[in-house]
Formats: sequence, structure tokens, C-alpha cells
Amino acid sequence: MATNGAEEIDESLYSRQLYVLGADAMKKMSMSSVLIAGLGPCGVEAAKNIILGGVKKVTLWDNQKASWFDMGAHYYMKEADVTSSRNRAACSFEQLKELNPYVSVELSDSAELTEAMISEHNVFIILAEAAGLAGRVFCDFGASHTVVDKDGAEPKQVLISSVVRDGDSFTVSCHDEVRHELETGEYVSFTEIQGLDGLLNRDFEIRVTGPFGFTIPANGITGDKSTNTGWLHQVKKPITISFNTLRKEMTAPSDFVLTDFGKFERPATYHACFRALAKFQATANDLPKPHDEADATKFMNLVNEINGSELQGAEKEAAKKFSFTARAKLQPVASAIGAIAAQEAVKAVSECLPVNPITDAKIADNRYASQIAAFGQGFQDKMLKQKWFLVGSGAIGCELLKNFAMMGLGKSYYH
Repeated sequence: MATNGAEEIDESLYSRQLYVLGADAMKKMSMSSVLIAGLGPCGVEAAKNIILGGVKKVTLWDNQKASWFDMGAHYYMKEADVTSSRNRAACSFEQLKELNPYVSVELSDSAELTEAMISEHNVFIILAEAAGLAGRVFCDFGASHTVVDKDGAEPKQVLISSVVRDGDSFTVSCHDEVRHELETGEYVSFTEIQGLDGLLNRDFEIRVTGPFGFTIPANGITGDKSTNTGWLHQVKKPITISFNTLRKEMTAPSDFVLTDFGKFERPATYHACFRALAKFQATANDLPKPHDEADATKFMNLVNEINGSELQGAEKEAAKKFSFTARAKLQPVASAIGAIAAQEAVKAVSECLPVNPITDAKIADNRYASQIAAFGQGFQDKMLKQKWFLVGSGAIGCELLKNFAMMGLGKSYYH
């Protein structure tokens, strides 16, 4: 991803994004160029969202051919694309370039990613990958990346009952034991508080002493105690964060996004699974076959080797299921992982805080091959016979309709 020259923002088209992100972030997006390498189910979802988001230019590249496993979660891919072994990027190029008239969409016909292509988009790197029911997202925004808004929330305002001198600092107390929900090192300002000269119109770094109070430096303030109540206003300051390279995060991950507090070990297990999947593919030139015990045994040996010890209990079972379903490309999973990747691209240019560096049968010759591989033919037969009623077709409703259609929900009923 790279940034260059600015253009006017169409407020009627981007009204909702302007409300959420602000004009400055939208201008930065309109100057950004994005290279999307890999137009599989995750890639096409990310491309769709990024183009609709309003960047300046998107370049599509892929060196893989369309497959039945792709088709089940790739809404621009047709049967003719699979039978003719068409390039995956070419399958979606025409439809993607029609999504937003303000975005230039180009198709690269290069057989490999060249240094020139990468150097044009070498500012931020985002990796998104889905395998069966598992997915991961990795972000590398460089050794020094500035974030102007660490949480995207509205700045807090809290009623203050008193500000009292205590040696070289002032103790600030919230009114009626209202929690301030601030952290040490954050900044605040004050309004309407009287009796202390030099308190207003300044930003103070705080040191939290409890949920209802904190201290601020006394430098430049005269007086001993406030004479009335007033307001505290959180002041968000830019922060600088650094990212590890993908190579370093693969071997020594710094942190994971914990999505299930009942399964603390699961992120590390999936991290080992994705590394093992890459090794398996490099050795066998293929992914583990669906529900194949022999491939699962080979895969588990790789996982245990990477993990440094043999997985036990629930983690062993999760890794084995990962092998059973890794070949499958499921529309809901691809939709979620691709959307997260697109969101991280928006954060990269809007200077919001990204996610932690790492977050983690017989083949059917039809578009449902991936779902059958993951869940079995019986599951797919039930999906085809469903009768659902969807209320509302706005942005979320349309996304649901897309996913339902790709999964074959109710297809037999209507045909």
C-alpha cells in the first residue's frame, strides 16, 4: 500500500464513512494505492471492500487458477472459469472495476510478484488467510507507525468534584464515585473548574490512583483547591508503535488476539497449524486431503515439531480438525477474514490502532466442494433444502444474502 496526490471526496457517496472516519482519513484513503496479491475467496472479499471504501488505485495479481474449492466462496467465479482453468484475478477483474467509479482497478498479468510491483506498495503489509474454519490476519506497518486514535471511541467526559493539592501534584476526584475509565499516561484537560490558576486550557498527563481518581503534575498551577465542580475531557494524543516482520512473528510471535477466553491456548495452536500447513504444502505440493487420516498424521507431526511438544486434549483435537478441513474455503469465513483485512487497510492510512500483529472425503466437482469437504454431503443437502426469511436488505442484509446464496441456502426449494 502506498500514498500519493489528493482528490476531492464525494460526500454523497461516502457520507457514512465520513461520519465514522472523518474527512482527513478519507482524503488519505483517496491518495492510497493497494496491491492485492491473491484473488481467492479472502482476496476478492478484501478487494471488494477496499474498492468500495474509496482508495485511489487497486492492482490485482494472482498466479493461481480457478478451482471448485474456490468457487464455493468466490462470488465472481463461474463454472466456465474453473473448467477453463482461468486465472483467479481475471475472474473478478471486470466486476471489481465496476464497483466504484472513483477507484482505478488494474489487472497485473505478471507471472510472479516483481520487486518493482512490491516496491510501489511497500509501506504497509497485511496478510489474510483462511483454512477451513480457521483464519489469521497479520499486519506490518513498519518499525515506526503513528496512531492518532488508539480505540476509535469518543473522548471521555467526566464530572469532577474536586482538585486538591498534594505536594508536587494535585489529586483529582470524580463526582459521586463515577469511574473515569482512564489509564496512566493518558492526557486530560479541564473546563469550568475555578480556584486554580493555570489549570484550564492545558493538557495534563495523568497517573491513575484508583477507578475514581488520579493525580496530575502541579507545575504551573497556583492555588490549593478547586472551589466548584467542573468537567474532565480526555485528550487523545498520537502514539507511535512498531511492528515485527512476518518472518519474526512466524517463529517468535509477540502477541495474539484472544477471541475466546475459555480457550487461552487455541491461538497458539492455530498459529502452529498455519505454519505446519505451509510446510505440508511445500513438501507435498498440495493441502491435506479432507478427513484423510494419513495426511492428518503427517500434519500433526509437523504441528508437534513446530509447537515443541505434542499437543494434548482439546488442542490436539482442534489441530486434527484443522487438517481435516484446511482445504475447504468457506464463504462465511472468507467473508469475515477478508473484511478484517480490508478494515486493517483502512486503519493503515487513517492512523487508527490496528489489530495485534497476529490474530489465528471425495472431492465434489461443483461449487459446494469446500462445504462438502468440511462438513459432509449430508450437511450440504440440508443447506439446499432450507427455507429462510430475511428481513431488511441494507448493507448488512445484502452481505447476508450474498453469503446465503454462496452457501446454497434454499437452492433446492427454489429450483
